[in-house]
Amino acid sequence: MHDMLEEMGKDIVRQGSRDPRKHSRLWSLKDVNQVLNYNKVNKSIEGIKLLTTRIGDLLLSRPSSFGNIFNLRYLHFRTGHFLEDEKLLESVPLPNELRYYFWMFYPFKYFSPSFKPKNLVVLKLQFGYMEQLWNDIIRILLI
Repeated sequence: MHDMLEEMGKDIVRQGSRDPRKHSRLWSLKDVNQVLNYNKVNKSIEGIKLLTTRIGDLLLSRPSSFGNIFNLRYLHFRTGHFLEDEKLLESVPLPNELRYYFWMFYPFKYFSPSFKPKNLVVLKLQFGYMEQLWNDIIRILLI
């Protein structure tokens, strides 16, 4: 039943516009990469859920990758293991409005210094390379 509801929601989002930059939610690797590569301010996208086997398939080579998606509140990634030949940034800027952040096999060692998540409710970074969350003290309840 849950899968049917998810597919129905995806159909509703797709009916709004063919341009993924105008969608409120993204779930396909192609659409996510198009938005990340576009490098323009985006206020439409509120959620991204992505399942991919290789982190290298996700275009994270641009420093402003998620930083330009200002209303992003939900970010859920299940990626494969990081391979040594894949070149990634040390961290990726994230919007401060993020409320839910899940990333299996998180590939970075720390968060961007500009990431000050005042609304973050859920933070799950499973099987990743995270070494340090924040330098300064942030009062936040993590579930």
